[in-house]
Amino acid sequence: MIAAGFLYKGNPNHLIIASGGRGQLKDVLPTKITLAGAIKEELVQIASEHVAFARKFFDEVEFSPEDAALTEFEFLYEVVRAAIDAGATTINIPDTVGYAVPIEFGEIIRQLVEAVPEFNPDDPKVNLSVHCHNDLGLAVANSTAAIKNGANQVECTVNGLGERAGNA
Repeated sequence: MIAAGFLYKGNPNHLIIASGGRGQLKDVLPTKITLAGAIKEELVQIASEHVAFARKFFDEVEFSPEDAALTEFEFLYEVVRAAIDAGATTINIPDTVGYAVPIEFGEIIRQLVEAVPEFNPDDPKVNLSVHCHNDLGLAVANSTAAIKNGANQVECTVNGLGERAGNA
């Protein structure tokens, strides 16, 4: 099993995490502009560069736009589209801070499935994953809403263990 993290181009806001042992890489990029301190175009370019760089070394690359549940949909779509075009094999939509509610979180997933042909539930070319934190006790409900609306993977923990309030 590989477990490593490194900063992309030395920037502490851009972390690439290598985990697993089967040529998988997970790339985490803040998409909430106030946290990332960058303009939208720069973040889209960074996402594309990260994924393209990772694909040189890994067969499977998972891209996770941090704070996705709080990111305006048009920008979330733009970042997701750039990551897929650069070669991402899984897109993970996290509720990073655990404040999403099932109707809204399910709607984000539904809109992504409609907007991104690679997420077609009948023949997915790219996995659509979710990772929900349980700060409001809604992680299981949010994960269920995501599956109902087209996600095909849930990243969760056993017994809700995890950072802060756990994940499900």
